Amino acid sequence: MMKSKNQMISKKTSIVIADAGLELIPKELQTENAVINQSNKIKKKPSELLLDVSYHYNVMKRNNLKEIWKRGRPDIVHLALLTTLSSPLYKSGVSDIYIHTRNNRVIFLNPKLQVRIPKSYARFEGLFTKLLLEKTIIVEKKGIVSNKDEDYLLKVENNITFESLKKMINPDITIGFSSRGVKKTFTEVLEQSIMQNNKNILFVIGGFQHGYFSSDIEKFFDRIFCISSFNLETHVVLSRLIYEIEKIMKIF
Repeated sequence: MMKSKNQMISKKTSIVIADAGLELIPKELQTENAVINQSNKIKKKPSELLLDVSYHYNVMKRNNLKEIWKRGRPDIVHLALLTTLSSPLYKSGVSDIYIHTRNNRVIFLNPKLQVRIPKSYARFEGLFTKLLLEKTIIVEKKGIVSNKDEDYLLKVENNITFESLKKMINPDITIGFSSRGVKKTFTEVLEQSIMQNNKNILFVIGGFQHGYFSSDIEKFFDRIFCISSFNLETHVVLSRLIYEIEKIMKIF
């Protein structure tokens, strides 16, 4: 007997925002006047600031920062998380999201909690600066900070390659989205995955503004697709992907 689409869709989906341009200001920029002036203004050390092209593009360019086209865009991560965490797909508990940065740091969201992040970028910036510095954001209950390891909201782990993260997630198939991929609509991409009867699908979307995935990431894709003739921003790809999955899984 032929299975329905809803029966054939994966029981679990995971989303990775990969090569994300989220990092603290690197050492080679911390002595720049523009960075020092900014740190003095907000009373933080240069090493305690997020790299952001809105403030630091000139010093990034002057110092020939490696892969400048992929760096200094924490706002991409902010919009990606807002898009995902507010969706019925995430709230239903059948999808996880991970942030994998270009310097092999991975941000984990506690899968046991409905994690929310600030809608204000200024508050997001403060929260994720604290996260990168302290490695963990802990749950607070009635003013009491938990010491239990499992009570984290967000945590960062260093030196985790995309390959290692993929092994942790252990998907049946990994699908990446890139302008260099095979041109398909989202409907065609998901239908193809469903027909293979995969139980766990990992979707990978770039967390950077220009260019392509690094070869250390792209080589671990089973399939790579291009879903538009236009260069779409990360949160746009995410919103369309999530909506199509919700339709097939009948999550409303």
